[in-house]
Amino acid sequence: MKVRALVTVVMVIVAGASSPALASVPPPPPPRPVADFTGDGLSDPAVWNPTSGRWRLRLPCDEDLGQPCGWSHGTLTGGGPGWFAVPGDFDGDGDADPAVYDPWAGSWRIVPIDAQPWQDSLGVPGDVPVPADYDGDGRTDIAVVELSTGLWTVRRSSDSVVTRQQWGAPTDVPVPADYDGDGLADIAVMRPATGHWVVLRSSDGSKLYQQWGQAGDRPVQADYDGDGRADLAVFRPSTGYWWILRSADNTPSVVPWGESTDWPVPADYDGDGATDIAVFREPPDSFAQDSGLWLILGSPPLSFGAAGEQPVVSGAVR
Repeated sequence: MKVRALVTVVMVIVAGASSPALASVPPPPPPRPVADFTGDGLSDPAVWNPTSGRWRLRLPCDEDLGQPCGWSHGTLTGGGPGWFAVPGDFDGDGDADPAVYDPWAGSWRIVPIDAQPWQDSLGVPGDVPVPADYDGDGRTDIAVVELSTGLWTVRRSSDSVVTRQQWGAPTDVPVPADYDGDGLADIAVMRPATGHWVVLRSSDGSKLYQQWGQAGDRPVQADYDGDGRADLAVFRPSTGYWWILRSADNTPSVVPWGESTDWPVPADYDGDGATDIAVFREPPDSFAQDSGLWLILGSPPLSFGAAGEQPVVSGAVR
């Protein structure tokens, strides 16, 4: 486990109105890192070019396979205007799979690193992909939400049954994650104008309604305290601060990390079971290869990413 170089500042002034602590839950199952394309328990930096449809994954050393440190694996998934990158463990083998969603056709293309690619269909024009493990079988389920109506459609990988749930308003941002620690992703939205989060807990069907954030914030929900539950969190581009409401003790943590133009890319890069605060800084030179910077709190800067490439960590990225 690495030693963090920047001390987290815990403040008594929260990003929004206070509320009672979240209800206690049984001990959570061990967390599975997102964007772990090799199954080693660490999230791997990855980039996607939406024009060419090419992914590049910066994978770790493997002397047995002759892989040098920092080698780059290229995968072609396809891409186009308005397409989303939607990585996830769709086959349940413990490795994240590069994948894309074409919103115009409602088509999903999944390209595992060590298996044959396949396609699936779910969604209509205007839908936004919200892949996650909603049934707790260890596989990412393909899912979409119709923003105009707030209708979520999920195809469970465990039995191929399609479920539907109305949750949210047209201006809400989908933020699915496992907020109650039962091993299933919860349907959830954030209201960007007010910073309110509305979560439908899968464990008991109850609603969590919490104000956390303000207009202009970007949601970055993840398990930052390692308790097996996703924490409400936002990145504030105007200041470069991260505001995290830790689910372990319901206390706020505020960390300065990043600039207004950075992409937030939180993930568990060191394999300690807790999500690391991190940002991707786009290349300043359009001709230099891999001049993009991954700045992970507590780790040395990592150069990876060229002009035209977008960072990919988890969820839907466009």
